[in-house]
Amino acid sequence: MATHEAAGQMIGYLYQVRYAMLLLLESENPTFKISIEKFDDIAFEDGFSPVEMIQNKHHGSAGSLTDRSVDLWKTIKVWLDQTKDKPDMLNKDWQNLMSFLIGKIHQKEWSLRYPICKTDMTEWAKKLELEGQGNSYRIDLGKATVVMDKDRPIALQQMGSGSNWVGVHLIAMFALHKFFISHSRPVPGFLFLDQPSQVYFPSMEHKDENKDLKAVGMIYDFISDCISILGGKMQIIIMDHAQLDEASFKDHVIESWWDEDKNLVPIDWIKK
Repeated sequence: MATHEAAGQMIGYLYQVRYAMLLLLESENPTFKISIEKFDDIAFEDGFSPVEMIQNKHHGSAGSLTDRSVDLWKTIKVWLDQTKDKPDMLNKDWQNLMSFLIGKIHQKEWSLRYPICKTDMTEWAKKLELEGQGNSYRIDLGKATVVMDKDRPIALQQMGSGSNWVGVHLIAMFALHKFFISHSRPVPGFLFLDQPSQVYFPSMEHKDENKDLKAVGMIYDFISDCISILGGKMQIIIMDHAQLDEASFKDHVIESWWDEDKNLVPIDWIKK
């Protein structure tokens, strides 16, 4: 029976885009541009000429790069065909051209080889007392999610409560921004957070009020510390219902809308 399923092909395309973004972030040359399916699967350009061409292969299972690898010989044929069709590729302007094959290793191996932001996230997970603190937290590039390495990799959707999810998102976002800033990447140092304390307020009427206030305080202490660590190179705007006495909160309040005459949505708007 014929099948028209293209899931594997689509995963390959998505992987190609993600890998291209990773290469651009890691590039040390601020003038380079990156293209997809133009000169090659992925290519770095300087002006209108490619200076690095990359064949990108994705396999759901472990691949190999031996002299019997089909992907290897297909890649060599692609590059030879380009040279045949464009003989000017061999002139002096192309002497520094670098071409190489990126073989997609098993997705789990790929993620372990590139444990993005692992050190910061693991340290900050302890600070926020997240679930499984003491285990390693990292960003899984292959699945575009956060993973905690315990006895086995545990993905974000399998990690406990809503409050834990808030903490995981915070450590991931700040770790990424720290990475971008420290590597001078062209990503705006800007973050907007809407009610990070929301998951705690429904329980404020119950016996865990002090525990919840402590957790919200830890969130704002963490955010305040991150601002200091990043040396003013990041702007964070937060809208929240929380009212805390800690300096890490009060010192950063720009406007409070608790009073009727300062409501974000004026009362007379509602009455009308």
